[in-house]
Amino acid sequence: MTRVGLVTRIGILVLVLLMTAGVSYRLSARQPVGAAGNHSADQPDYRTRGALATLLPRRLGEFRAATNEVVDDGLPVTTGCFDILPGGSYASTQGSAVRASYTVKNSDPFGLELARVTSTGLPAMRGALQNAPAWCRYNADHGFEDLDTDTGKYVFTRIDGQRVGDTSARYRVTGITRGYYTTFIAAYDVLALSRSWYLQMHFPEGFAPALRERALSQVTGVLDAKLQTAFHGASGGRSVSADSCPEISDHLSNGARMEANFFEQIAVIHDALCRRDVDAVAHEVNIPFGADTRNLGSRDSAATWARSLSGTPSWTALQHAFENPGRNIKGQTHFQSGSVAAIFGRERINAYQLPWLWYTDHCDANSSGGPCRIAQSTPLAQARWASVIDDLGCDTSWGEGGRVLVDAESYGDVNGDAIPDAVIAASCATPTSSAPEKVEVFDGASNVTDPRRLATLLDYKDGTDVRGIRVTAVVIKDAKITVRSFGYADMDPNSTPSHHVVDTFHWRNGGFVHDNRQVT
Repeated sequence: MTRVGLVTRIGILVLVLLMTAGVSYRLSARQPVGAAGNHSADQPDYRTRGALATLLPRRLGEFRAATNEVVDDGLPVTTGCFDILPGGSYASTQGSAVRASYTVKNSDPFGLELARVTSTGLPAMRGALQNAPAWCRYNADHGFEDLDTDTGKYVFTRIDGQRVGDTSARYRVTGITRGYYTTFIAAYDVLALSRSWYLQMHFPEGFAPALRERALSQVTGVLDAKLQTAFHGASGGRSVSADSCPEISDHLSNGARMEANFFEQIAVIHDALCRRDVDAVAHEVNIPFGADTRNLGSRDSAATWARSLSGTPSWTALQHAFENPGRNIKGQTHFQSGSVAAIFGRERINAYQLPWLWYTDHCDANSSGGPCRIAQSTPLAQARWASVIDDLGCDTSWGEGGRVLVDAESYGDVNGDAIPDAVIAASCATPTSSAPEKVEVFDGASNVTDPRRLATLLDYKDGTDVRGIRVTAVVIKDAKITVRSFGYADMDPNSTPSHHVVDTFHWRNGGFVHDNRQVT
C-alpha cells in the first residue's frame, strides 16, 4: 500500500468517526419528551391535539376508560381554594387539554384533566398550589367565601398527603346545606404540577381512600412514562401546609369494621375540627348529647358543648382522637386521644346521622363503667340479640329472610339492683328503606342465653305517624333511659324523616314510667 493510499484511508476513517460523534452529540442533546420545542422522532409530540388523544390508555389496571376527549381552549384552573391571581383571573393553560373519566367496579367513576401551563403562568400556578388556603367555602353564585357566611354550598378542607409532582394540594370537599341531615363528603380533589403540565383529579363521594391512591398511582405512572414528568413519587415527601388537616384512615383496627357512610361522617366531623368550625361540629352531634367532662354538666346542648371546647387543648385532642384507629367495645365505637374520647353507638343502615353518644375528657385506664368503658360485669353484653329478640314479626317476604337488626344498645343498672341491664333497639331488615323499631329492656340478672324481658318502652305504634320511629341512640345515665330517634311528619318521604324525638324513662314501683317526649 502506498503512503498516499494509507493517508487517504486514515482521513476517511477520521471523517467517519467525526460524523458519528456529531450524530451522537445531537441525539444526546435532545430535550425530554414533552419539553418545550422538542420531541423525538419515535415519540408523539404531546403538545399536539392528535397526540393528546392517544395519551391515556383505555385501561389502567382495574380502571377502565369511560370518556376521553381533547378540548381546544386549554383548561381554566378554577378547582379548590386557589387565591385569585393578579388581574382577577386564574392561571390558565395553553393549547389543547385532555379530559377523561375512568370507572371501577362498585364505585362511581373518577375524572381527570391534564393541560400545559403557559411559561408566564407557571410561577403563579406554583404559588397558588403552595399557598392555597387550608379551607374555604365555595358558592356557585358568589365564588369563594369565608367560612362565617351562610351561603356556602361546599367547604374545601386541605388534606395532608403524599406529594404529587413538583407541587400539589389535596382537598376533601364537604357538601353542606342548612337542612339537619345533609352534611356529606362530596368529593376529593388532587391538584398537581410537574414541569409545565398541570393535572387535576376528581374523586366522587364514597370513593375509598385506598382505591383513590391506586388510581392516582396508575394515572401518574402513565403520564411520567410518556411525558417524562415526575408526578409519581419522584419528589417524595408530604404535601403539607401550616393548617393542613391530616388524612384519616378508612378502617378501624382490632377487628372493628367501618362502613363507607360511617367513615364519611367521621371525616366530616374531623375536618370541621381541623377548621375550628364550632357550628359544623355542633351540627353533627345528637341532642341531647352526653358531655361527660370535668367542666360541663352531664348533658348540655351541642352548641354549648362545642363552644366550651373551642380554643382549648380538648378541642385539639378530640381532632387527634379521630386520627387514631377506632375500637369496638361491647357494641360501641370509641375514638380516643389521651383522656379525650368520642363514643358512638353501632351504625344503623339508612341512618342520616351517626349515633354519637358521648364526649368525655377523662376516659383513661382508671375509668370503670360510665361512658368510657362498659363494665366488665355486664354479662348481657355477650348476648346474641338478633337471635334473642323474636317478637318483631319480621316477614321473610321482605327480601332479607326475616333478619333482625340491632340498631342501638346500651347497658347500665336501670332497676336498682346494681346489676347492669340491657336496653336494645331492634328492627326488621328490609331491602330498601328502614323498618319501624321496638325498644326493649332486659334484666341484667337473667341468663345471658335467655334474657328476661322487663318491658317494651317503645313499639311500632309510638311513632309521630303510622310509620313508627327510627332510633339513633340509647343512653343510660343515673338509671334514666334516654332514647333518641327520628319521626315522620305527614308529608315526609320514607327516606327523610324530619322530626327529632327524645323519650325519657325511669324505673318506679316495679315498672317503667315514661317521663317525657320532646318532638322538634
